Amino acid sequence: MLTLFRSNSPRRRVLSVASGGGHWVQLMRLRPALDGTEIHYATVDPSARAMVAPATVHLYPDAKKDTLLRMALAALALVGFVASAQARTVTHDPGGVISDRLTYVVGNWYEEVRVTGFCASACTFYLGMPNACTTKKARWLFHGPEG
Repeated sequence: MLTLFRSNSPRRRVLSVASGGGHWVQLMRLRPALDGTEIHYATVDPSARAMVAPATVHLYPDAKKDTLLRMALAALALVGFVASAQARTVTHDPGGVISDRLTYVVGNWYEEVRVTGFCASACTFYLGMPNACTTKKARWLFHGPEG
């Protein structure tokens, strides 16, 4: 069982990892201690999704010490889960107060930001971050100065 904390997010995100069986039961007993956090789970058991819905559940291959290839695949999957849990994903952001957005951008400069939907006004400041990326579905709205 492993729990990773992320400290530079406005809302703490936790990736909780447990293979299944008794380890999963122990992890479920920890849930009350994590109230107020965004929890992502990783496990080998697909039925776990129903227990923690609507939380995000990642599945990784079950592996034992004598199955080296499966261990490597499980490790790679877990690294991917950590990366995806750390990314800020923008699906609809109409903008907002420029000073608030600049404070966020400067304070989280190296965080990965993925824009997958509507991003307007102050939201476009994410484009200046070194780890910003966009998808084909992203829609950008720029405007001139107001006031």
